[in-house]
Amino acid sequence: MKTCFLAAGLAVFAATAQAAVISHNFTLSNGGFTASSTGGSNWTYVPGMHWKTGADAANYADGTRTELLSPTFTAAGGAINVSFTHFSNNTELTWDGGALAYSVNSGAITYVGNASFTANGYNSSVRGAEATYLGSGDSAPNSVFSGTFSSQTSTANLGTFNAGDQVQVLFRFATDGSVERIGWHLTDFTIDTGGPTNGIPEPSTISLIAAGAALMFLRCRK
Repeated sequence: MKTCFLAAGLAVFAATAQAAVISHNFTLSNGGFTASSTGGSNWTYVPGMHWKTGADAANYADGTRTELLSPTFTAAGGAINVSFTHFSNNTELTWDGGALAYSVNSGAITYVGNASFTANGYNSSVRGAEATYLGSGDSAPNSVFSGTFSSQTSTANLGTFNAGDQVQVLFRFATDGSVERIGWHLTDFTIDTGGPTNGIPEPSTISLIAAGAALMFLRCRK
């Protein structure tokens, strides 16, 4: 009987040892991300490739206000870091652009400033209504992604969160009233919550669960 309890405990321990880092490769799926637009174009998922602003192989529209929303992640308590690989194809420099943001517990959207980036931060600015939508500040230097740049991985610290906080990451994009271009593309995304999150075990944990269950079955039969 003691052996049964030991094996059962091993299985339960394995089931609770969940992944701290969750990654989504958009060449494989849309990652559970969703798009929302209040004007102009929307983020579009191109299967096997990426998310992009506007339809596949088409320019984004004038007056675009769109955001790409991640699934909701559960904070473990402490710092949350995100990284994402992206590129921009001729986004109209200083007039159109995109920015990173997040919300906590379905609350207000918080713009992530350039100081929060630890690798490949913002490269440009926007003005007027576009800056207001993104939360970047009117013509503030290095406050959005814009123009043309090749594939790069950007990393940012979103700040410190309480254990159990529900965190959602947003990629927001805004354009002015003229000049339409191809735009911003997102090819993968990773979030590190610093501890167990979202109930998704690592592959090694799945193996431990299976081993624990098998051990429990065999020992309890003796």
